[in-house]
Amino acid sequence: MEKVLQQYFHYSSFRPGQKEVIASIARGEDVIGLFPTSMGKSLCYEILPYLLSGRVLIISPLISLMEDQVRRIKQRGEKRVVALTSQLTQAERQLVKSQLSQYRYIFCSPEILMKSEFATALQSLTYNAITLDEAHCISQWGYDFRPEYLQVGQWIQQLLKRPPILALTATAHHETVEELRYWLKMKEPKIFRGEMNRPNLYYDIRKVTSPFEILTQYVEQVSGDGIVYVRTRKKAEAYAEYFIQRGIAAASYHGGMDRQDRSLIQQQFLRGELDWIFATSAFGMGIDKPDIRHVIHESIPLSFEQYVQEVGRAGRDGQNARCLLLYKEADLEEAQLFSNNYLLTNELFEEYNRYRSACKSEEEVMKLLRIEPSFLEIIKFYETHYSKEERAQLIRKNADNKKRQLELIFHWLTSEVCYRNALLTYFHSEGVSQERCCSNCHEIEEHFEDTAVKVSNSSWEERLQQMFQ
Repeated sequence: MEKVLQQYFHYSSFRPGQKEVIASIARGEDVIGLFPTSMGKSLCYEILPYLLSGRVLIISPLISLMEDQVRRIKQRGEKRVVALTSQLTQAERQLVKSQLSQYRYIFCSPEILMKSEFATALQSLTYNAITLDEAHCISQWGYDFRPEYLQVGQWIQQLLKRPPILALTATAHHETVEELRYWLKMKEPKIFRGEMNRPNLYYDIRKVTSPFEILTQYVEQVSGDGIVYVRTRKKAEAYAEYFIQRGIAAASYHGGMDRQDRSLIQQQFLRGELDWIFATSAFGMGIDKPDIRHVIHESIPLSFEQYVQEVGRAGRDGQNARCLLLYKEADLEEAQLFSNNYLLTNELFEEYNRYRSACKSEEEVMKLLRIEPSFLEIIKFYETHYSKEERAQLIRKNADNKKRQLELIFHWLTSEVCYRNALLTYFHSEGVSQERCCSNCHEIEEHFEDTAVKVSNSSWEERLQQMFQ
């Protein structure tokens, strides 16, 4: 195994946990690998085609993430790699389809797997392993707006020869692990956990009256690149515009932007042409930028998994980085309202069926229900695959889980315990003791904290509007 590692990847030894994962897959065992960002998860599947003389199918959530992985694989000299995405031209699609069996690595999304012109060809191939990259998306996204994630396990079962399954993620609570077992129909999976603690990250949690006031001072006075996560697209755009006006190299990023614009902003950030990105949670997965010094949450995240995924993008080079989270009293209620906007309800299904019975078109139904196409797809998925009773049970479970996650987050924010060790405990890791830890253990003095803050009762929209006048 070490010989293959050195020959193709030019590493002299494996990182902790990698060899054990690879050996289990090679024995035909299903594996769940829980390794923090920058711990080398991708090697666990990239080595398999050389070790086992075959191919690997990698199911990945984002086109940008797939393209980045394909680029890295090609950089080490491997040409037999492809990402099946909507970005392929018709000519490229025909060529790829005719040569599909020649590839060692095939990347695709769950949607491509289920509904594209490649679906039949993918079903006919044999694989050394099927990898679910960013596997937490199954439970985080499958219920809400990407139902194809919930069908992946069934698709694998229908293969002529069922390969071992490798589910990889940086964060997974034991409930998420159980979801992976269930939806992927895994057979007694081996579970490997990497060291969750990131000692170079400092967790700075602050209850504030005006996140805007603190944030604007912070961004203007600290050095180093950073990401600011905000709740809405409107906020992302407003903050970016404000700092651009102040002479800072900044940009907004959210799911409502054109894909080419998002790709350009991502590349500019990676090349160091932008210092700050103001983004919704759509930004960051697969961002391989080692020197991010700051990750800021302008309001509370919706779950521990989301928070750890996002702050994990800081300090990948091992140098000190700061994770600043600003929250105010009303954040819990605001977060619950935001989360509820993406929840299915029994009433929604009743309205959907009533409109469909009245022979309304899908366009009319979306307009009447005020939903987007992705939300309509999840409704149709539930209608097709579950009885009314099963559907009601899944809806209730999803709603209860989201509510519980928010309550846990808010309890964590307002407690006096060590923030770091509370996170480690949640993810079933042992606590640690270190000096540069968190704002509950050791307050780090910063210049921006010495500046007097004038608190305004006006909303952030009003504040920004005043500043642009």
